[in-house]
Amino acid sequence: MRRSGKYEVCELAGNPKLECIWEARAELGESAIWVDDEQALYFVDGLEGRLLRYSESEGTSEVYRHDGVIGFIARLSVGWHAGSGLRAARGIPLSRREGPHLEGG
Repeated sequence: MRRSGKYEVCELAGNPKLECIWEARAELGESAIWVDDEQALYFVDGLEGRLLRYSESEGTSEVYRHDGVIGFIARLSVGWHAGSGLRAARGIPLSRREGPHLEGG
């Protein structure tokens, strides 16, 4: 760990090759979840209210858009939920996965 200005920087062992696989242009990308059975990575663009998905075999997609901020996503046995702020307790339900995308609920 080393300091760069006001930030601590973690250095990776060896020389890993990093490459950009998707220029999602997220305003605030966070809450990444790996779904092993789909071999896909889901994450939110919180400020823009988007749920995004990347799968190497299926490519990239925006799978849900909400007209407000999304602060978290959770995969439940009944499907997906997303929420933010005061709505976090009940969340914003998303339907089950249909084909390569989730459809907004």
